[in-house]
Amino acid sequence: MYSALGLIYWRKKQYDQALKNLKKALYIQEKILPSDHPDLLATYNRLAITYSAVNEVQMAFEYYNKCLNIRLATLPHDHPDIATSYNNLGWLHNERTGDHAKALDYFQRSLVICRKILPPTHRDIVRTEQNILKAIEKMKQKSKTTT
Repeated sequence: MYSALGLIYWRKKQYDQALKNLKKALYIQEKILPSDHPDLLATYNRLAITYSAVNEVQMAFEYYNKCLNIRLATLPHDHPDIATSYNNLGWLHNERTGDHAKALDYFQRSLVICRKILPPTHRDIVRTEQNILKAIEKMKQKSKTTT
């Protein structure tokens, strides 16, 4: 319930209330659910998204990495959820830290998985290819401003 409330507040851009409810959900879920439970992963992901929205990048990384590590330990390495985790980490690097090379690496990992399991015109492939192009463009812009 608290996780769903957190999502509602996030959608309304009421990030303080979102974080308050998501933290309550996390407290309860970590006590009663196994560490790889989908509801717990959803809460980690929602916390990461919310922390990113308020520019608390380190906290966003912490929760995105928790998701990725649990998924890598429990899912086949070509699972779409792992591709999503890589894409999320790539986005965070590209948009929040300016580490476009690292972003590109994560986007490419995501794309390898997506191409393996999805049809070529699937929206996740298109989105990831667009993210790769954005990262490359940002790398070029950064290179121009430093020379």
